[in-house]
Amino acid sequence: ALNHQLEFILDFFKERTEGAFLRRRTVPNYLGLRNDPFGNIGVVENKGFDGSIKFNKKIKQIDLGFRGTFSYNKNKIIEDDQPDVEYPWLKTEGRGVLDRDGFIAERLFTLEDDVNGDGFVDSEDGEQYADQTFGDVMPGDIKYKDLNGDNIIDFNDRTVIGSGDVPSFTYGFGLTAGYKGFDLSMFFQGQHDADVMLGEERSDQRYSKFGIIPFTGDGGRGNLYSIAVNRWTEENNDPNAMYPRLSYGSSGVGQNNNSQPSTWWIRDVNFLRLKNAEIGYTLPQHIVQKYKLENVRFYMQGRNLLTFTNFDLWDPELQTSNGGAYPNITTYSLGVNIQF
Repeated sequence: ALNHQLEFILDFFKERTEGAFLRRRTVPNYLGLRNDPFGNIGVVENKGFDGSIKFNKKIKQIDLGFRGTFSYNKNKIIEDDQPDVEYPWLKTEGRGVLDRDGFIAERLFTLEDDVNGDGFVDSEDGEQYADQTFGDVMPGDIKYKDLNGDNIIDFNDRTVIGSGDVPSFTYGFGLTAGYKGFDLSMFFQGQHDADVMLGEERSDQRYSKFGIIPFTGDGGRGNLYSIAVNRWTEENNDPNAMYPRLSYGSSGVGQNNNSQPSTWWIRDVNFLRLKNAEIGYTLPQHIVQKYKLENVRFYMQGRNLLTFTNFDLWDPELQTSNGGAYPNITTYSLGVNIQF
């Protein structure tokens, strides 16, 4: 198209995978089996598109170029042998394979929620708030949404709260320009529709926050990030503070409640990054031939120069839930390429 200056390729796909090897979940307990058997019962559907685009144009003495690739993929569970459930939001069929399951966090309890004045949120009667079944809670602890309206916060109130850390949409594009002996190139890459559960550490259906909340575990585990300054205290009675009330040790009041998987700890890790940029200058041929050389090019290059993201705790490209991974570093280099 456009006199061979533009090239665009787009492919659509749809894939159905049957017979995935999964543990059965509909085997009744009265059969007396110690463990549920496995079977080739899983069915998953994937569909999406990918493509590329290339554009080159010469404007007077300036050579311009653009190249980009993109890919979108969304999967869905068709069958995983889940038993009948009481509420539709508990169904796993129709969800994505990596969808996150947890509670919807509404806010933090505040001093005004201590109706009895004893330092605790009294909700056993169900009149003030739904009874949260993860131990005692105090002002500053996380308040969850009662999805089924039974005045009890339990596993019947869990639903999809995230899509996982594998993005459904990835893309990259590069720009090039040349003018006489000068050349410039930039490469960007990005992802969309990905999230992370902060401090995620799965153990017996409970998510520990050892990596993100200080003083958990035996009191000596957990990193003290600067964002802990924005936490709930009696002086900072903010229902939307970054951190809930801090408590010491795994048996501290509110630790079990606050460490449940919930939207409170979900963060988007979408980003666009200038991965590589390079500027160079090639000496004219009449100069290099004078010294019996084939080509001489000077260049300056940088990697991981800019990142555009709403996630500011650590590098969003790292596959970590607590920042405990070596980050991508920014590097600059100068060089010369000489061909004899």
